[in-house]
Amino acid sequence: MRLTTQQLTLHTGTRTLVESLDLALEPGEVLGILGANGAGKSTLLTVLAGLAAPAQGRVTLDGQPLDALPPLTRAQHIGLLPQGDEGGFFGSVTDFVALGHFPFGTAPDLVPHLATWELTDLAHRPLDTLSGGERQRARLAQLAVQAPRIALLDEPLTHLDPPHPAGLRAGARG
Repeated sequence: MRLTTQQLTLHTGTRTLVESLDLALEPGEVLGILGANGAGKSTLLTVLAGLAAPAQGRVTLDGQPLDALPPLTRAQHIGLLPQGDEGGFFGSVTDFVALGHFPFGTAPDLVPHLATWELTDLAHRPLDTLSGGERQRARLAQLAVQAPRIALLDEPLTHLDPPHPAGLRAGARG
């Protein structure tokens, strides 16, 4: 899967966040984006995931314009771990993690993902009763269930206790 941008420009209000970005991400590549708070990193990831439109330019996935692909097709290939928790999910941890497989229309085997992210004992708890770190592990488990070819991670280590970033790095290699 090759994700590219051509002349990508992003605005927020009257501010230009990104101007004329040409980018090509090849399979197996890892790219880090650094910048100050409010610089547009999260906005860029949202556009790369196909969840928002750029002011100008385009994003393609294997040569196909991303905005021309059906949302479920995009979700089968691109996963986004957002920076924050939007809230509003009232189901259990199991229900939340299972949503990662929604684009495929089948029931996933959640057991290994819940175990990897140390969520087994929390599986039946409502997601909104978890701590910030526990919710972040649930989001990571959901992304693992989705198993996207391209994973866009926005501050994935936020709220994680020291042992858990190693699990994220191990999961990224596997």
